[in-house]
Amino acid sequence: MSKNEMIEASFIGSALFDANNVCMSVEQCAEFLGIHEKTVKNRIKTKDTNKKIIARPYGKGWKIPKIQFVKEIVTKFENQKHNESI
Repeated sequence: MSKNEMIEASFIGSALFDANNVCMSVEQCAEFLGIHEKTVKNRIKTKDTNKKIIARPYGKGWKIPKIQFVKEIVTKFENQKHNESI
C-alpha cells in the first residue's frame, strides 16, 4: 500500500468513525441526502426496507444515526477528493 493510499484509507476510516458517533436531525439528513424534509419523515415511517431511514424519536423530532449512510459518506468523500484535485 502506497503512502497516498494509506492516507486516503485513514481519511475514509475517520469519516466512518465520525458517522458512527453522530446523529442527524431531519433537517440535517434532508440536506445531506439532497431531499426534502417531508421525504425524510416519510422514509422514517415507511415499511419499504429499501427506502427506510432508521431513526429514534427524540423530543418532538427524530435522531437519525449517520452510520446508515456509509455508502453516501464514502461517495461524497471521493467526490470532494476528485473535485479538489481538478
